[in-house]
Amino acid sequence: MRKKYGKYYVTIGLEIHIALKTKEKLFSTNENSFSNQNLALIDMALPGALPVLSKEAVELAVLFGIATHSRINTTSEFERKHYFYPDLSLGYQITQQNNPILGSALIEVFVPEENIFKVVEIEHSHLECDAAKSLHDMHRTFTAIDLSRSGTALVESVTKPCIHTPQQAKAYVKQIHNIVQSLDICDGKLEEGSFRVDASISINERDDKLGTRVELKNISSFSFLEQALEYEIKRQIDLASSGGLVKMQTRLWDEKDMETKEMRDKESVQDYKYMLDPDIPQLVIDEHFIHDVRQKFFSNYVGLYQFWTTMVEKYNIVLKNDLLIDLLKSSSKSIFTKIYQDYKNIELNEKIMKAAFFWIPDVISKLEQDEEKTVSLIRAINVKDLVQFINTNIEAKEFKDAFAKMIENEKFNYAEFMPQEDDLEYAKDLVSRTIAQFITQAYDEKTPRSKRMQFITGQCIKLMKSENLKDKKTKPSTISEIVDTLIN
Repeated sequence: MRKKYGKYYVTIGLEIHIALKTKEKLFSTNENSFSNQNLALIDMALPGALPVLSKEAVELAVLFGIATHSRINTTSEFERKHYFYPDLSLGYQITQQNNPILGSALIEVFVPEENIFKVVEIEHSHLECDAAKSLHDMHRTFTAIDLSRSGTALVESVTKPCIHTPQQAKAYVKQIHNIVQSLDICDGKLEEGSFRVDASISINERDDKLGTRVELKNISSFSFLEQALEYEIKRQIDLASSGGLVKMQTRLWDEKDMETKEMRDKESVQDYKYMLDPDIPQLVIDEHFIHDVRQKFFSNYVGLYQFWTTMVEKYNIVLKNDLLIDLLKSSSKSIFTKIYQDYKNIELNEKIMKAAFFWIPDVISKLEQDEEKTVSLIRAINVKDLVQFINTNIEAKEFKDAFAKMIENEKFNYAEFMPQEDDLEYAKDLVSRTIAQFITQAYDEKTPRSKRMQFITGQCIKLMKSENLKDKKTKPSTISEIVDTLIN
């Protein structure tokens, strides 16, 4: 059921501009760099310069289509979008309006704040040239134009107006950001503009009707996207509730004042006078081209990413920053892939997830031997055997030490490193003696129970190490469990 803001329903649509990491620009062999001074003739719009489409840009656009399960159109066309702006050297933008390279798609995202899975529908995604960059702070009396960015390849992905809260919008944009970074088709730097988001938002008292659309620009982070939408929802509702009219306009998000500000009004939808670009032939993509892109770039990323995202939620795994993205891109990726491929044949649990997310990558990151050999060894691992080893009463440090030695020895002999069974009688005696020695600290009600438990467990481990009895060993977790039963 849709969330209501007072008596109003909110509808949001998003446009995500993804700067592709191609070696060349979209229609020239010029280097794709924001700091490049060797401009091609077409970037400067010099007479007689003709566009030549970059094959790499098409490949990366198709790759994005595969990753998002978009319909890949067998034929698409480039058009000229006419409008005047100083940073548009040609006087028009080369884009795809009516017949884009990628069609519709459905993306399922988890929205943690709402504890729901939201399906977002992509209307289409298309290739287009980026404009140049306006520099307003270089001179006091005029604006400078940096043509370095002019002509770089973008994929613009447009959703339908199917998002209904700022949290859903943020979750969706994060997911697209993760996809393009993991596929390494975009560096994802929002602050530099290589990954940009525009949002359209409207309110209406009816849930089956859209209100007057307001477009938000200049959003440079995920948190700013959420804050800008929250602010704009409140602004529009306050305006409508006081009898005012929401105007169709473009507004900018001011990060300093934390508010949206009017950029320009729109009396009506602007007529860009689209026309087919006569210099660019129709783009034809066949099944062989798509197959080649899969073989060259793709490794079932979407299924892999969605699987691990689900595991993170299911087992309450707390990841710092974009650790999941880093793991999928790192040499430990093969472990992730192998567990993903075999998960139907093994029983997963929280301990296995911790080993996959933290223990194994931690060992790999500290290895100084040849990475190619390490990856080859990991690929040889039998997942069932590995899972059985993890599911013994082995703990993190023991596992890491054993796994590092097995890689160093280039042999995964788990039996050699099987943990010693706990001596429960010794463990109980150890805890009893420790509590007797520190009885005041153990039962001091002024101290939180968790701290008392932690103290007694620590003293038990200290005593066990000092005794160093080879035939009497027990794990810290076992000691902790016994302490838990004895301290109120």
